[in-house]
Amino acid sequence: MPQILPGSVVMLVGDSLAVGMQDRFKSLATANGYVPAIHAVNGTSIFQWSDWVKKDLALHRPSLMIVSLGTNDAVIYDKVGRNPGVYRKFVEIVEASGVKIVWIGPPNISRTRIPKIEETRKIIKESVPLLFESERYETPRGGDGVHSSMIGYSKWMESVWAWMISKNIVSDIPQ
Repeated sequence: MPQILPGSVVMLVGDSLAVGMQDRFKSLATANGYVPAIHAVNGTSIFQWSDWVKKDLALHRPSLMIVSLGTNDAVIYDKVGRNPGVYRKFVEIVEASGVKIVWIGPPNISRTRIPKIEETRKIIKESVPLLFESERYETPRGGDGVHSSMIGYSKWMESVWAWMISKNIVSDIPQ
C-alpha cells in the first residue's frame, strides 16, 4: 500500500519548471486516483514560497507536496548562500502539517549558464528528505538551455511519478 492513498490531494508547487510539468502532473495524478492541486509561478524562488506555503497547505490540505524549486535560487545564489536554512525551514513547515514532501531537484544545467547551480543543488540535497535528482535525467530542452520542451516536461514528470511509485509514495493503480 502506498504512503499516500488514492483519493488524497497531491500538490505541485514551484517555479517555471513546475509550470511546464503541471499538465502532465494533473493527468498522472487524476489517472492514478489522486486529487491534483497546483500552484506554480514563473520566476519564483524559495524565498517567495517560504511565505506562500502555509497558505497553500491551509487552502488545499494536501497529503503530498511535490516541490520544484532551485534553478532560480541558483541565479540569486548570494542570497541563498547567506540563508541556506531556508530550504530546511520550508520542509519543516510542510512536515509540521503532517504532509509528506518530495523535492524535484534542478535539472542538469551547464555552470556556464547558471554558475552556482551545483552549490544550490548541494544545499537542497542536504536539506530535503526525498529528492528526485533531476541532474541524472536528460530532458529535451527549449532554446534557452534551462527550460524543457513540452515533451521534455511531460517525460520529466512521468519519471518523477514513476520514481515516487518505486519509493512507495504514490500508487499507480487507482483504488
